[in-house]
Amino acid sequence: MREVPARLRGYARSFNKADLRIVLLLDRDRDDCKILKQRLEGAAHEAGLPTRSRPHPSGQVSVLTRIVVVELESWFLGDPDALTAAFPKLGSLNPAKPPLRDPDQGTWEALERLLQRGGYPGRYAKIAGARRIAANMEPARNASPSFQSFRQGLHDLLAGPSGLRAD
Repeated sequence: MREVPARLRGYARSFNKADLRIVLLLDRDRDDCKILKQRLEGAAHEAGLPTRSRPHPSGQVSVLTRIVVVELESWFLGDPDALTAAFPKLGSLNPAKPPLRDPDQGTWEALERLLQRGGYPGRYAKIAGARRIAANMEPARNASPSFQSFRQGLHDLLAGPSGLRAD
């Protein structure tokens, strides 16, 4: 987080702002997500880069800021089919049962417990697990509200000013 303001200033100096698109994606951890988002958007504004909360007068936005509500693993819990493709021993998962019912309330520990119950003993290896699951994710079917917010924001950012919607 400490490096973000300097990097944004560097991007603003180095690239044509009209063509520049930056996605700031942070895992909230224990921070208040509204305050964290304000800090990130403030850093973008200070670098002269328009955001959704402070777009250019033309409507152009260069920076999309999204905060993963709980942990990135909540996004994985939002796609049970990706989980079972990555970890076949899990078999069929019921999306109506925790932690799949409300994936944004899940944590890496919930994912680890799910995997352990499904026949994958030991600790959940976050990086290797993320690669396995992400390779099987289908964005449109993901039930995580924070993932869908990110997906829509990315779509809007790439669509340009005509595709933007107010936050």
